[in-house]
Amino acid sequence: MSSPTWYRMTARGEQPGRPPTVLVVEDEVSVRLLTCRMLRGLGYQCEEASDGREALRLIRRREHPYALVLTDVVMPVMGGDELCRRLAEEKPDQPVLCMSAYPNTTLAGHGLLPTGRAFLQKPFLPAALATEIRNLLGSTVQPAH
Repeated sequence: MSSPTWYRMTARGEQPGRPPTVLVVEDEVSVRLLTCRMLRGLGYQCEEASDGREALRLIRRREHPYALVLTDVVMPVMGGDELCRRLAEEKPDQPVLCMSAYPNTTLAGHGLLPTGRAFLQKPFLPAALATEIRNLLGSTVQPAH
């Protein structure tokens, strides 16, 4: 079975490339693995970080931005709220989708989720993940199946 052909839009038109890569930042190993499985099923590549500090290190070393950073909000070491603040300063064009088992109203009430930040309530199904990614990124990054 051959691998799918991926296309990346450039100023010159479509060129063969790689599937878009999502960085999943999640401290719970089982949730991180399941989320990556969902993303791969949707046609994305996946890289993983166990906290915001590790995510920043990966983001800073990467030549091109991730298609998306999908981060848990509440984590030890560095949570998603701090990661979002740092990315807003260092990489303001980096798309970020926050996720949590806590409702977004609870997180916002504790100052952990800025108003208007893209948010996905855990647990979620692949269809909900796909919808949130599409809502956040629009047609700028699309995996091909």
